[in-house]
Amino acid sequence: DIDDQLEQSKANLELSKANLKNAQASAKLAQIIVVRYQDLAKTNTVATQELDQAKATAETTAAQVASALASIQVNEAAVQRFTDLQSFEKITAPFAGVITARNVETGDLVTADSTTRELFHVMRTGILRVFVNVPQTFSTSISTGQSAGVYRREDPEKQYAGKVTRTADALDPNTRTLLT
Repeated sequence: DIDDQLEQSKANLELSKANLKNAQASAKLAQIIVVRYQDLAKTNTVATQELDQAKATAETTAAQVASALASIQVNEAAVQRFTDLQSFEKITAPFAGVITARNVETGDLVTADSTTRELFHVMRTGILRVFVNVPQTFSTSISTGQSAGVYRREDPEKQYAGKVTRTADALDPNTRTLLT
């Protein structure tokens, strides 16, 4: 529906631009006629009423130009509005990952106040975060940025390179460990 409304507003914008060109041409012609009638009125070749009508026509066509310009602004705003709304049709994750839970399906109506549950659950698969509880005796030697070896229980011979990115900065009083 939004796509159709966007196309309609683009068509209205093009129509407004065409109407502006038409109004500008009419205004130019009306102004030329006014100038001619003013010259002819000096020699009484044209009645004063015809000159007044030409001036009124010139004012009317000038108003049509202003109206066409305003119409273009209105239609540009409509195009921008529907373009903004169209941008909500696609959800882009802030990182590359895999969708692990999908709570909506294609075609479902989602509004801002309709639900508090997440639409999707996306997991980043390129980085593995490992949380380690470091005993109190070793906690003073842990610093952000230092390298660490990580081993898997399934393959204890293979070491994976790791790096300390942050710590809890305080020991857990119950376990006397530092979450790293």
